[in-house]
Amino acid sequence: MKRLLAILLFSLFFSLPAFSDIESVTSFSLVENSPFTSVAYYGDFQDIFSNPAALPLRENEGAFLVSFKSLDNINFDILREENLGWLQEHYDQTTLSFLSRYVSLSIMFGSSFEDRALSFSSNQPLFNIYSNVDIEVDFGYAFPYFSIGANLKGGNSMVRSAREVDNLWDAIANAWFSPFDRYTGRERFSIGVGVLFYMRNFSLGATIGEIFSLQSGYLEFSWLGIGESTTISIAAEGNRFDKNGDLMIVKPRASLTYSGFSNRPVVSYIEIAGELDFQFLPNAGLDLGVGYLEREHRFFDFKAQNGTLSIYLKASYSSLQAALGVSMDTSSFNTISPFFKFTYEM
Repeated sequence: MKRLLAILLFSLFFSLPAFSDIESVTSFSLVENSPFTSVAYYGDFQDIFSNPAALPLRENEGAFLVSFKSLDNINFDILREENLGWLQEHYDQTTLSFLSRYVSLSIMFGSSFEDRALSFSSNQPLFNIYSNVDIEVDFGYAFPYFSIGANLKGGNSMVRSAREVDNLWDAIANAWFSPFDRYTGRERFSIGVGVLFYMRNFSLGATIGEIFSLQSGYLEFSWLGIGESTTISIAAEGNRFDKNGDLMIVKPRASLTYSGFSNRPVVSYIEIAGELDFQFLPNAGLDLGVGYLEREHRFFDFKAQNGTLSIYLKASYSSLQAALGVSMDTSSFNTISPFFKFTYEM
């Protein structure tokens, strides 16, 4: 494991000139608005993708994790009126993670269908189809009542431009069995840090996603980038066991998150989330989560036209997890974003 991490870190650092103009994984507008994620949460390995400081606080000691998630963005007007209306924006990702107590390596690959348009000749939908590959290395160390962490993220995308898609098999063939072209402008690299304070039933987390990022081929430090990528969250949860040591039937958890401290409101958001964990067994349960996320938010001035309401259900048994969810825009409820994720840890 140590030798593998060393090789990949070496490759990542010496491939810096290949990266430029840090962006999100794609220009894809869909965000996974899961109420189960927060930079103040810890205990589950997947929390490290929100805050690397959660790595040394995970409860399971598995050495390998694989997960698959699929997200869509569906507008009901297009669904009713256009050919292949069920395929509008789509993103899928498979993640392979190699774990140790204080270091983890994650390799993520998948595809996305974006920029839907209609062909003038056939009236069939056209897409820009991207193949995305990302690598993330996380480090973390825990002290009594707080932990710290850092991460390195890098990736690239290739594209098939203006491809006509006629049916489901055509979509699969374009995403997985067709050649892609090199695409300039979707390369990305960043260095971020995180911290977590925890005491009994309360926790406070903060992350800076881009202390350094690549701009025009150079690794740069930017106060603007730090402010825009800063996220702060506070969370509270109930006890897992009662005073007699018996498993509680229901364990609640809630968080309040704010992100994007800059003069550009377009990068800021606030999220309020809560969940009920129904604990059937010590290693089996069912979680119901509800969250509200509002973009371009300023100092608790809520505007429903910028909001998204999410409802998620997650079932877990031993090292298996499966989650289903849907997000809806609160401006008109005319667009929904269904979500599915499956995770196995060993």
